[in-house]
Amino acid sequence: MPEAGFLILSAIPSLPVRFINPCNLLISMAFIQEAIIKIKSFFVECVRVVRVTKKPDKATYLTIVKVSALGMALIGGVGFIIAMIAILTGLV
Repeated sequence: MPEAGFLILSAIPSLPVRFINPCNLLISMAFIQEAIIKIKSFFVECVRVVRVTKKPDKATYLTIVKVSALGMALIGGVGFIIAMIAILTGLV
C-alpha cells in the first residue's frame, strides 16, 4: 500500500511516480518561512549599517590610502623576493 500523501506524476515516462508526505511539506514551508525571516533581518541590518556610516574626511581617507598602498607594496615585495630566490636556486 502506498504511503499517504500527494501523488506527483512525472511528465517524463522514465521517471518514477513519487508520493510527497504532507508532514514533509509543512516542514519545508517552515524552513522557507525561517529563511525569509533571516533574509529580511539581514537587509534590515544592512540598512542600519548604511545609515550609521559616514563619509571619511580627507585626512582619514589619505591615511587609509597610504596604509593600503604600503601593505600592497610589502606583500608584492615579499612575493618578488620569494620568486627571485626560487629562480636563482633553480626550483622553478
